[in-house]
Amino acid sequence: MLTKEQLQQLSQPFSTKHISWKPGATNQDKTKALGLAYVDPRHYQQRLDDVVGPDWSDTYEIHQGGSLFVCHLTIGGITRCDVGEKDGKDQNTATSAKAQAFKRACVAFGLGRYLYSFPQKWVGYDSRYKRFTDAGQSELMKLAEKYHSMTETAAKLGGDPPTLTEPEPPPTTEPEQAASGKRPLDGPTVRSVIRQKAGWQNGSRLQGEPITAGQIKGVGGLMSDAVKTQGMNQALLDKARHDVLSYLVGENETAKLTKREASAIITWLKVDGDGWDLNEYARQETANVLTALAKDAGQQEMEL
Repeated sequence: MLTKEQLQQLSQPFSTKHISWKPGATNQDKTKALGLAYVDPRHYQQRLDDVVGPDWSDTYEIHQGGSLFVCHLTIGGITRCDVGEKDGKDQNTATSAKAQAFKRACVAFGLGRYLYSFPQKWVGYDSRYKRFTDAGQSELMKLAEKYHSMTETAAKLGGDPPTLTEPEPPPTTEPEQAASGKRPLDGPTVRSVIRQKAGWQNGSRLQGEPITAGQIKGVGGLMSDAVKTQGMNQALLDKARHDVLSYLVGENETAKLTKREASAIITWLKVDGDGWDLNEYARQETANVLTALAKDAGQQEMEL
């Protein structure tokens, strides 16, 4: 039986020495990058061992030809699950997908959840070696220590986790076409609207809660229906769907979307209400997105 005390222990922040950083969005000249905090899954496993001993287990399902992993994490007789998807850019794709699924399932128990509200900071970045500069890395470690101290203080006082972020840039003006309410929208306007609704800041993608299993199914189904044309085989369908996602949010795999990004895409494509049918503009607007993508890539515009 998982106790309230154990849940509180699981949700405690990791030691700052276990925090690692990876670069997110970069500025235009690639001299600065957004620092995104993460923790190796071995530290999640150690926390589980420390809190519940042997009373936890994880099992996995593999779907979509090995591209999607589902982790079923059981702690104290309670099972929760989440998904991880392979990254084609990662040489250890299966290992990464499994680790992603495991950590997301841990979040369902509160373990590592605070990392989704972890402060982010623009720091020095070396684009040649694709890493933070020494000064940038030092800034990030100081930020981690400050946030950890504030989190511990808040926990002792029974308060909410601290908010410690850089000042947000002024909100961008909604594109004229979107503001006018006229549809169908062109590709750039669709992208701008999706990003605004998903909480992007100044053109930069931020960390957020991971997409849910239900949203993965919803986005996948709607997107497939929207891009499908007569005579299109599965390979071309998958490519079109991935191209649309890549243009909109910079990710071509549904499982890597944030919860807010998935919600924005679903709202864009589906009819109002409880149904899961496409709205009347979905097919034309996804076609407009693919046309805009082709133009950005310098390809000849094709009639879709």
